[in-house]
Amino acid sequence: MPRILNKNKKNVKPAFEQSQDLKKIAMYVTIVNRGQGEAVVKLFQTLKTSLQFIQVGQGTATKQVYDILGMEDNAKEIIVSLVPVDRLPFVRIELEAFFAANRNNKGIGFAIPLTSIIGVSIYKFITNTI
Repeated sequence: MPRILNKNKKNVKPAFEQSQDLKKIAMYVTIVNRGQGEAVVKLFQTLKTSLQFIQVGQGTATKQVYDILGMEDNAKEIIVSLVPVDRLPFVRIELEAFFAANRNNKGIGFAIPLTSIIGVSIYKFITNTI
């Protein structure tokens, strides 16, 4: 079967090449004591990240370890956020300030780079560029 070429379409690029500069994205995971998740979500929203969600969790240390450390509760909230890699330094600085602001604000945060996202519309939603 012969191939028909459309002369009106000159050098049409795929959709992923037509979009703006694609930015790398990381999944930022923050684990805090229960009740602090909403404050962390608000912090991430001020940094213009497009997606955050909170999952309830529980620590795995034994009662003896909690007694030694002087901790009473092992209930945690896990906040997962999608952040452009170029904003990660700002996220880290603001999160450190959040933890330093109050003695009860304790937690950990870390980033996991994402290497693949399927679909331009999903990418635009995640990067807040729709």
